Amino acid sequence: MKIKKKGKRGGKAKVLKKEQQEQLFSSGFLCSRDRALMGTCFYAAARICEARRMFLEDICDSKRLLEKKELTLRDQLVLRKNTTKGGIETRQIPIHPKLAEIYRQYIEDSWTLLEIKKQIPEWGPTSLNFSQRIFREDGSIGCPKCCSQDLQSKGRFGRNEVRVYSCKSCKFRFLETGIFDEFPHLRDKIISLGVFNSLTYGFLFLDENNKYLFPGKGGKSCLSYSGAQRIMNVARERIGVEGLSTHSGRRTSLTLLNRQKTPLKVIQEISGHASLNVLQEYLEVDPEEVEKAIKLLPHIFPYH
Repeated sequence: MKIKKKGKRGGKAKVLKKEQQEQLFSSGFLCSRDRALMGTCFYAAARICEARRMFLEDICDSKRLLEKKELTLRDQLVLRKNTTKGGIETRQIPIHPKLAEIYRQYIEDSWTLLEIKKQIPEWGPTSLNFSQRIFREDGSIGCPKCCSQDLQSKGRFGRNEVRVYSCKSCKFRFLETGIFDEFPHLRDKIISLGVFNSLTYGFLFLDENNKYLFPGKGGKSCLSYSGAQRIMNVARERIGVEGLSTHSGRRTSLTLLNRQKTPLKVIQEISGHASLNVLQEYLEVDPEEVEKAIKLLPHIFPYH
């Protein structure tokens, strides 16, 4: 017996409409790192764990980039076998022109952020990941973890009498520190690059020995799965799209290819699904398409 999954989508990620896609990349994601991560899921139909575990060399000549700061993108990005579901095979996906643009902006912004970081000694791994406020253009305070402004003051802490807040939404406690107040011009530059939240941002190029395209906390290893989820959760809160998840980019991409009449074997080559049966269950059918199909049926019975 087939057990029906819970939820309106049967446990499947939401497929985004065109306006929701545009809203996500323009308003949901504020920095180029987040656009590059989720852009890989959308424009290469990658799973989030495939995207977050990519190496820098999977999209460009990393040696030339690190030594000469010259970006030469590859024609195809690489999704390695050991990161794929089931470890079936390595996939090479042509880099979409829009994704190439997103990658270039991410690399450029990463160099800029690294130069800013060198000018702010206090902006270290500890202050980057813990006890930091979220930056807002209007100067208001928000939770660094979920962006909620529904906060409760918990008094002051330490010799410097730093104010402590507790988020009523996610229960996260944080300090209203002022590391960047001494560098207002740099603070404005950080905000202009979309890094409103120092809690979730990892630095590309901070550790030259780190080979990952999307570094984790303090520039170490790769972005964690929970970190990727947090990025999407915050984006979902910003644009108010229910059901949006880290898998929405991949599922939207494959569904759109199917609606454009792309042969299933081609879609399977892109998606890396083991069988066409699994792929077909994965694709979403638009209710409007069902309605149009029904209307195509001939009126074979005479009316009385």
